[in-house]
Amino acid sequence: MPPKLHRTSTLLHKGTGVTVRTPLLVPSFSSKGFKASDLGTIFASSAAFITETYLISAYDVGYSYLPEPRNLQFKPELLFLDSGGYEISKDQDISAAEVAQPGRKEWSLERLIKVQNNWPDEIATVLVNYDHPQERMPFGAQVKAARELFKGRSHLCTFLIKPQTQDEDTLKSALSEAMVHASELKSFDIVGVTEKEIGRSALERMVKIAKLRMAMDAAGVDSPIHVFGALDPLSACLYFLAGAEIFDGLTWIRYAYDEHGRCVYGSNHGAMKFGLDVRENDIKTRFMAENVYLLQQLQRKLREFEVTGQFAKLEPHSKLLQDAADALETVLQKGGY
Repeated sequence: MPPKLHRTSTLLHKGTGVTVRTPLLVPSFSSKGFKASDLGTIFASSAAFITETYLISAYDVGYSYLPEPRNLQFKPELLFLDSGGYEISKDQDISAAEVAQPGRKEWSLERLIKVQNNWPDEIATVLVNYDHPQERMPFGAQVKAARELFKGRSHLCTFLIKPQTQDEDTLKSALSEAMVHASELKSFDIVGVTEKEIGRSALERMVKIAKLRMAMDAAGVDSPIHVFGALDPLSACLYFLAGAEIFDGLTWIRYAYDEHGRCVYGSNHGAMKFGLDVRENDIKTRFMAENVYLLQQLQRKLREFEVTGQFAKLEPHSKLLQDAADALETVLQKGGY
């Protein structure tokens, strides 16, 4: 029988003394798929209901789509600063409802370093290593480049594993290398993967996350796994069962989460819940606030599940999640994927 995979951890930001407990469900902000002016409005309106954590992009800060760090309208307990690779990539989130065009402005390692160098030590932050869709490299080179980027920094650091060549659109070969050389991941506080790149189906993604988690455990690496682009309530639960602990994404802005744990088209949700005469902007603000509240509830439920092991804590998907856990165990026992 495979070892227990799901767990909770405590992240300590040594520079500020801030501690945050996983699992973390992290609302994200990005200019990709949104007008720059809309991004600023959405971000400012979120100040009333986001307190624990959120993710923004160095690309958006670097080009002033969002304020400089000391001028951010609100600062969470722990802030994730993504590297900007998502904004310039043609890749789409699994949850994207339409094709979001990549940013047209130049982005480079030098520009990321400039943003990171200007980031205040007093804002508890998680940095992410540089990645660029036109600058792929072998796993070992990725590790070396990330170590060099993070050298001497006071913030927590995430190593995001990316495909090794431009011809690859999955992490198949990179994950194989990461599992063989899992001890190399000890250098990083968090290890990241993107939902879309780690597998072609929900079960395959669970298996790949589980195998990475087991390889890291065997190598004595207790850093939590962060799945980028996977914030909807069901996916977060599935990947938590497989051993991931941090989840971020844009679904909380794109869709409304309903009481059945589903992502619903915002206008329909507004008509059913708020009334037919409520304006679109008001609907979005309302369901965003509700989504954050539901994510906070789900964090609590996952922590309770970690203690009790009772799938009933994960209603309304308890039966589906129990079946998923069983399917994961079966595949792992048979050595699949």
